[in-house]
Amino acid sequence: SASICESDSTPLTIEVSSAETCDDFGSTTKVSWTLTGTNAVSASHVFPITGTGDSTLNGWANALPQVGPGVSKFTIADITAGTGCDSSVADTFELTVNPEPVVGFNTTSLTICEREPGSTISVTVTNANLSGVGQNWTAYFTETSGTATTSCSGGSASDILGASGTFSENGDTTISFNVPATLAPGIYTFKLDSIFNTATNCKGTLGTNDSFTLIVNPKPIYNIVQTSAVLCEGDSAMLDITVSNTVVCTEIGVARDSNWTITYSDLVGSNIVSLSGKGDSTVNGWANVDPVGGLTAGTYLFTASEIAGVGGCDSLIADTFKLTINPRPTAEWSETTPLEVCEHNLD
Repeated sequence: SASICESDSTPLTIEVSSAETCDDFGSTTKVSWTLTGTNAVSASHVFPITGTGDSTLNGWANALPQVGPGVSKFTIADITAGTGCDSSVADTFELTVNPEPVVGFNTTSLTICEREPGSTISVTVTNANLSGVGQNWTAYFTETSGTATTSCSGGSASDILGASGTFSENGDTTISFNVPATLAPGIYTFKLDSIFNTATNCKGTLGTNDSFTLIVNPKPIYNIVQTSAVLCEGDSAMLDITVSNTVVCTEIGVARDSNWTITYSDLVGSNIVSLSGKGDSTVNGWANVDPVGGLTAGTYLFTASEIAGVGGCDSLIADTFKLTINPRPTAEWSETTPLEVCEHNLD
């Protein structure tokens, strides 16, 4: 018997003896013979096997074409001799071919928004069973990742597939690894390196999808710097808005600014005509400049409700600037008719 990995071969030697006869003169004669049987191990020996005399036949089991994982037999059933002295021979070679697992990602990439749960990375392993029994295996991988805050350069690790650079299971299976909702915006790449049948140390192969890229896009954030202002009619107040968290990673080491648009309502008469831009920004504006001369006394609001980012990664943020305009008092003469008085007259 022998136990091998499915891509390997193993020697299979047949020895034929007592295949010579002696005559009356003390000389020997080699007897011709024929072996018959069954070959389920893809041996290089092909039945019927013929020869003469005592022989050693060297060959290989699991030669091309190779057999699949499982237990197979090579059996010699009979030997037919040229002398007519045939033998029934029940001699068997048993070959165990151990599986070499195949591992691959189900897809090659995934792009998601930060702070959104429910995403997974799936890996499928096949050819990991022997005679219907799942075999233990371990897969090895390399992670190279970078976050937006580090200019998408390597050095970060998500540990989504595991912190040790390996993951293990049993038999044919699909494993789904959860992507944490807390994962920072960035790019996370995974490369499958190898897989081993750990029971026999048979090295497996990589599937078509041996690499996976996860991109986590940011949800932009904005802030109205001034929360309120109180001023007199005709005066103006500063109105500034900052936008951050807009950097996206397209490749390891490649960062770019993304576009954004804020949905807002302007009732404070500002000079802000649009809240769209690119990258981390500050919008500087003034309230109570439109219409010319400003608003009348009262209370007014500038309200922002949402910012749209790349890939549908939007943020709902309620932020408000409150403007209070106080009236300017006016004075005028109550009597418009000229008044004549005599000097020294105090009445």
